[in-house]
Amino acid sequence: MQDCFFFHNPKAGGTALRHALERYFRPQEIAPTRDLLPEVYGAIEANALPRGYRFYCGHYGFDQAQWAAPDHAMITNFRHPATRLQSLYEYFRYGVPDTPALRTRPEFFAVRLARSVDFETFVTNPDPRVLTYTSNHQYRQLANCGWSLSVTRSVADVCATIDEMAWFYVCEYPEMSLRWARAALGAPQFDIGRVNVTPKAADISSPLLEMSQRALDRVL
Repeated sequence: MQDCFFFHNPKAGGTALRHALERYFRPQEIAPTRDLLPEVYGAIEANALPRGYRFYCGHYGFDQAQWAAPDHAMITNFRHPATRLQSLYEYFRYGVPDTPALRTRPEFFAVRLARSVDFETFVTNPDPRVLTYTSNHQYRQLANCGWSLSVTRSVADVCATIDEMAWFYVCEYPEMSLRWARAALGAPQFDIGRVNVTPKAADISSPLLEMSQRALDRVL
């Protein structure tokens, strides 16, 4: 498989994809993944990702890809924004372990909010600590960094980047995505399982059916 930089879009099948992709690289060829949160991103900027690895995967932005691996094939994963945010909300409520750090540290503000309000209140909250997760996260990830509310590239730039990608996964079209991967990545046996599934997860269309119109309008 060719060298890859995987822009992991949260709650869109990315963990399963990472595991599937890692099988094609030796451990020493895989860059260590750091758990990025808005509050620690500044440290990453000052101490950018190490260069020299064949496979990068994480909630990293375009800025880090250009620094660490500008010649790698770019790949990412997509999901309908409303179902993705519903899954994120459910993950915050039921999937994040309850620890003293979760209850006290500022970087977990959005998690604590999700556990105390309904989905509509969560996605319409204007606090920047919530907007980081709910407002065009993947666009900002590909425009600069998903953990910053500012962007340095235009919509046209991001669309051009997507056009140039070697491959991407679309949650709503799993079989088509996998068939494309096998050809585009030179991996005829490529397949993925389901991992990191949020508790209480239902059929992919259910959140859209149950979502209030106000919440859906805000997401879209």
